[in-house]
Amino acid sequence: MVIVSGIGQAGKLPHFLKSHTYNSLHSRALSPATAIKAVNKDLKVIVTTGDGDMYGEGGNHFIHYCSPKS
Repeated sequence: MVIVSGIGQAGKLPHFLKSHTYNSLHSRALSPATAIKAVNKDLKVIVTTGDGDMYGEGGNHFIHYCSPKS
């Protein structure tokens, strides 16, 4: 299992859990999480974010990841 987070308020969660973690830039947690899953499909990837990551600065990234992939 890998937990990916931004550096906002939700970025502290991985420090309290015993797993592999990756802290990304603020509002950029979905990109490395997608890359990690693409490289190793057997890994369970969990993304933790706060309101700044997904709805504030990262809102545009969230919309892109929700849109259908071609």
